[in-house]
Amino acid sequence: MGDETGGADFAVNFPGTEGTFEDLAAYSKQVRSHLIAEGPLSVGPRYREYAYLPLKELIGYLRAQKFQIWIISSGDHEVDRAMAKLGFDVPRDRVIALSELEMKKATTALKHVIWERIGRVPRIFVGRAKNDSALFNLADKGLSTLTVQMSVPAKALNQPVLSTYDLKSDLMNTWDFVLSPKTHWQRTYAWQPVDPVGLTKN
Repeated sequence: MGDETGGADFAVNFPGTEGTFEDLAAYSKQVRSHLIAEGPLSVGPRYREYAYLPLKELIGYLRAQKFQIWIISSGDHEVDRAMAKLGFDVPRDRVIALSELEMKKATTALKHVIWERIGRVPRIFVGRAKNDSALFNLADKGLSTLTVQMSVPAKALNQPVLSTYDLKSDLMNTWDFVLSPKTHWQRTYAWQPVDPVGLTKN
């Protein structure tokens, strides 16, 4: 919904590298208002309602088990911070801002930066595609970090465990567990009607 040149739908202008703290604060407020009031169509769900229901349920379950929830952002960080709060009730200070390049070329040094921010080695990583898996590969398997792919094409579900297709790259990647909103849930977003035919297993 946005990048460093423009906010959600490019409807909100990013202040740029020369912007002041006040400019960034104003931009953040504008982005939040845009996500609440606007949507991809003039009528229908607003952007804030495009939060994956499967992910919301997973976050709710992990919270109930006393897990802390952190989000890694590699896009427009203010859009991600706003959606984290609006869609998943994750406070903005739990969003770790990284560049797309940092995500693609995840290094051990980057891993330690993230670990220090969180305060411990993560126990579970949840992601969707190739850029995420580069970071997931830094997880210390000796400490039992579980990696979960949230969204995959249907053909991935027929692959052996620990060897699944990646959503964007169509290449084989290693994930510990696969969750597919289209296959394991009756709807992807809370505002969609329930589709019992689409549910194969849950």
